[in-house]
Amino acid sequence: MKVLTADLTIPGWCSFRIPHSINTHLTYLAPPPTTIYGLIANALGMRQDDYSLLVKLGINVRILNQGEVVETFSRWQKWNPGKDNMYTTLMKQKIIQPAYRIYLSSSESILEAIAEALLNPARLLYLGESDDVVEIHGIQMQKTEPIFTRQMMSAVPVEDCQENEVVNADVSICQWPVRFQEGQRSQYHITYQLVYIGKEIIFAEPIPSLRLTHTNDVIVLRSVDHGEQS
Repeated sequence: MKVLTADLTIPGWCSFRIPHSINTHLTYLAPPPTTIYGLIANALGMRQDDYSLLVKLGINVRILNQGEVVETFSRWQKWNPGKDNMYTTLMKQKIIQPAYRIYLSSSESILEAIAEALLNPARLLYLGESDDVVEIHGIQMQKTEPIFTRQMMSAVPVEDCQENEVVNADVSICQWPVRFQEGQRSQYHITYQLVYIGKEIIFAEPIPSLRLTHTNDVIVLRSVDHGEQS
């Protein structure tokens, strides 16, 4: 199995809004798969709301640099019943200068097209909100080898290790968006997955994973060709 990797650096700040937060806009600590897909689709010049490629991709992410989470305040034009006016102050979390590594699995032809698009994108690329500019480097195709290990570098689906225990404290657990699925009247709804996320995730017992040949990253990533988790 081959995996396309790329390093994403945010020179300013970014935010990946947790959708069920309302008056306070909280952020995921890393871009979820749907956000990474948006970056790829933008690089390829695909039209908005074209999710046809998403089902052909396995996507995961590693936190290289956690950055600093800060709280910003914005004045929104929104009905505020407490003050009987149209303005309200909204708190938004942002992450200052983080860095991530993304992992993509698919057919080799699709991965090659994505690699070329990331090098020569059809549009200006951002990660998260439209003013969150991203710098992309270290794009490479890597071979993998299956191993069992306790120490993971990527996000890990909870369903893959339900009988296992995370032993380090600096790991978060969250529901993050992984797919857009078409519903009635061509409207899309989001599918979520419960995952562990952290700069490093250490389990009590080894789990099946993949080691990348160039960077030696140890990750889990869905093999699209076989429809399985590795």
